[in-house]
Order: sequence, then structure tokens, then C-alpha cells
Amino acid sequence: MLGLICLAAVGLERIPAPAIAVPARSRHAQPFSLCPWRLPAEALCWLVLAFLLFLPFAALLGAAATRAYGERFGLATLSLTHFRSVLLAEAATERAFLNSTLLALFAGGFLTLLAVAAAHRAEAGSRLMQ
Repeated sequence: MLGLICLAAVGLERIPAPAIAVPARSRHAQPFSLCPWRLPAEALCWLVLAFLLFLPFAALLGAAATRAYGERFGLATLSLTHFRSVLLAEAATERAFLNSTLLALFAGGFLTLLAVAAAHRAEAGSRLMQ
């Protein structure tokens, strides 16, 4: 479905649009140097990104590893029964994991081949332009 939406968007891009003149009154932003603050600023950006990515995952993992919702996470309340019941109890779950894994592998392989073909075509096109 997402592929069809992307193809439709690419098709709509190729439709010529009427030219609209927009007066340009803005100037380019002036570059500035952080000098001694570059590394702390970069470290802060990486830290914020890590919190945004890993804290929700840690909360989900903590909730899944406790016996009941709302219990404090710790060694006394640590349990893997949720994982066992989800992963090993039902044959349908095993089939779903297998199907998802195979679908991801085939999609990854197909997209890799597509990317290699696109890169080859772009490289051949750039050689023809020279």
C-alpha cells in the first residue's frame, strides 16, 4: 500500500505545475562556530536522542518483565512468564514470528537488489553525461 502511495506521489510530481514567481527577500543564514562548545553541544544532542529512543523501550521491557501491571521493577518481581506465554504457548504465535521474519528477510533482500539496480542505473547515467 505504501508503495502505491509513493508511486502516485512520484506520478503527481511529474505533472507540470504553473510557474509562480515568488520574490526572494530572505538572506542566507550566517554560519557560526561553536568552537569550544561543539563537543558538549554534540554530546547533548546524542544524549537527548538516546533518551528519546531507549527510554520508551526500557519502559516496555520493564512492564513486560514484571508479574503484574504497576509492580515496581526489581529482582523480586522479575518474571519471564509473559514472554513464555507469548512466544511458546501458541502455535499461531510461532507461525506469526516465522512469517514476520521471512517477510522481513525477503523485503530486505528485494529492497537491496532494487537499491543496487538503482545505483547501477544512476552510475551508468552519470557516465553517459560526461
